[in-house]
Amino acid sequence: MAEHSEMKDRSVDLITAAQAVHWFDLDRFYAEVRRVLKSGGILAVWCYDLTEITSEVDRVMESYYHDVLGEFWPPQICRVDEHYRTLPFPFNELIAPEFAVEASWSLTDLFRYLSSWSAAQKYKESHSTDPLDEKRAQFAAAWGAAADRTVRWPLYLRVGQSGTS
Repeated sequence: MAEHSEMKDRSVDLITAAQAVHWFDLDRFYAEVRRVLKSGGILAVWCYDLTEITSEVDRVMESYYHDVLGEFWPPQICRVDEHYRTLPFPFNELIAPEFAVEASWSLTDLFRYLSSWSAAQKYKESHSTDPLDEKRAQFAAAWGAAADRTVRWPLYLRVGQSGTS
């Protein structure tokens, strides 16, 4: 558990949390980080937000995310929307390099991904329909004739170092 581990005091050089810290009780998590990190140890947390594909697909994605699914996202997702920039971060912050994840996907792959979102599942439970039905044709038109496209997720990092003694 992120807020209470079985690790020994000051026993860890690096703690990471990917696409997760927005769910944590931050006060308890940070207390645990301070307890287990060695002096000079590093905490790195990161998230990813919406994909970058083409400007046309990205516009449909924004509308799907905000207009179709907006009310079905939990409040904590705002931390991801803000790329963790507004996350309280009580460590000596370091400048993090830029990273991204890339994949080559078909439109079907994209639809599978979008259907996996928790907000899409909540929408289905509420409306008994697939939320993609509202945007499927727009996605297809924006995607165009390409069989596959490069799908890119920029990663947003916060990296900090514990105090040294």
